Amino acid sequence: MRRPATSAHASPAGAAARAAGVGAFVWAGAARARAAALGGGDRAAAVECRLRGASMADAIPRGARIRIVFDDAAPRPGDVVAFLSDGRVVAHRVVARCRHRGATMLLTRGDARVLCDAPVRADAVLGRVAAYNAGSGWQAVGSAGALPRRERIAAAALQGLLRIALAVNARSAVRLAGALEAAALRRGWSRARLYAKGRR
Repeated sequence: MRRPATSAHASPAGAAARAAGVGAFVWAGAARARAAALGGGDRAAAVECRLRGASMADAIPRGARIRIVFDDAAPRPGDVVAFLSDGRVVAHRVVARCRHRGATMLLTRGDARVLCDAPVRADAVLGRVAAYNAGSGWQAVGSAGALPRRERIAAAALQGLLRIALAVNARSAVRLAGALEAAALRRGWSRARLYAKGRR
């Protein structure tokens, strides 16, 4: 088993090492992520880990380290949040907040993607992605860039479909999101359209 990375910064050394170590620990699985986020009861803490994938396009470059802040602030559209999905941690941007049977549900989407993720409960969010480091120091996460026009229209329409489904039944919305993802992948959209930003 690979050991968690430790930070070289020593100001303070213990806190930096703990942040880096817990960050590596987070990516090991869902149970560990939840334990790392909530186990200490410190909702003002932060962890660092490396981003996998290119779904956040220019806002967070692929392979950058990200800093996830655990606080009590409610996620808002425009925030980039980390949450659990199928046993892994995902960092995507909130595009909408909806209410369903008394619970706040979030629709999230990677900036480079056309399809939204399956709806996630706001209280299932691990934390907000406050900054990233792509090798030149820590920077605040910027706003989402614009998709090409065709993909932007498609993203808005598909997001609308999910909101309608969510208003009826959360499970239906989750199934719809999964079906859309599966259909897109079958049609070969994983490169050309699911990750549309910068392709044209």
